[in-house]
Amino acid sequence: MKTKLLSLSLLFSAAFATLPLAQAAETSWATEQMAKIVLHMENAPNADDRVALEDISMDSASTIHEKALADTLLKVDKKIRPADKKSIMRIWISPNASETERSIAKALLKFDSTLDNKNREILSQLVTTE
Repeated sequence: MKTKLLSLSLLFSAAFATLPLAQAAETSWATEQMAKIVLHMENAPNADDRVALEDISMDSASTIHEKALADTLLKVDKKIRPADKKSIMRIWISPNASETERSIAKALLKFDSTLDNKNREILSQLVTTE
């Protein structure tokens, strides 16, 4: 009985210890770039950001969610367009989207010329180098 409890506690400890690693692993280069872009964006992406977003949008390695986020970011002008809100909302509630993709989607839904402080803090944690 004690062995079984010890085994279960070790299993749970290992699972919780690897949780931050799992979250870090789901942050791809594309989502990290988009997080950086949203963090520093005012009103709309700048010319360099647009090039990076177009690359993400056309990259065959990008997920469907990454492509949708990049396409939406390319069209941001102070806010996301009403036509894009539905697809971004789907990403935000999708169980198939990574936590990073959902965080970017949530930030975009609340984006109004700049990022609010709460979403800025969340996205800052996703970026490895500022």
